[in-house]
Amino acid sequence: MNMIDYLTWRGDLSFETAAFNDVDNLLCSYLSYCDLSGVVSDDSKSITIKEASEIYFQTHSIEKAKSELVFISMAPVVLQKLAQSKRFADAKLSYCIKDVNSQHDIQFYAIRIDLTKDLTYLSFCGTDDTVVGWKEDFQLCYKKANAQLKAVDYIKAASKDLKKFYVGGHSKGGNLAVYGAMYSEKKVQNRIIRVFNNDGPGLSESLYDERLYNQIKDRCYRIV
Repeated sequence: MNMIDYLTWRGDLSFETAAFNDVDNLLCSYLSYCDLSGVVSDDSKSITIKEASEIYFQTHSIEKAKSELVFISMAPVVLQKLAQSKRFADAKLSYCIKDVNSQHDIQFYAIRIDLTKDLTYLSFCGTDDTVVGWKEDFQLCYKKANAQLKAVDYIKAASKDLKKFYVGGHSKGGNLAVYGAMYSEKKVQNRIIRVFNNDGPGLSESLYDERLYNQIKDRCYRIV
């Protein structure tokens, strides 16, 4: 069974009926691989996943997405399936931030997903198929990457009106979620319910601060 099967099987159940779970987390983390910049606002103005899907597919083809061989090619398919499900269709998207710049060695993308009025997931994108994305991926091994610094700022900005929220991502996105939570201000950090690191690398020795990590370690959840 994969994420698409899950949506077929459980997609008709609201979050009030069936609580948020690990697979919902995977879907939220994978959604950030779909580039919705230009579709979803970079501020608090929101649109539903269903609305975002309708706009996105005015200029993108699901057939072309399926024909691509790269890992992230399935992201538009997931977007479409989310939009067709009762569980996710009315979830609201906002704070869609994209910063890909080879001169500054950064590949960053994040999006806020309000699943219900009391349930929000801040999703960080992992490594995409750009050269700068892979370059920054390797930099995680030995230095502080620009995307990590941006993750801290993103969590602060995108969560300013939230009482509680989840943070997560896949691959490098999982690393950004952990780093962003670890280096957030205490008043921001205290509002994080859980940090999902889905198959992501850990922190390099030079960045690991045991004191800071201990503040969030009981909320860090790693799925491999």
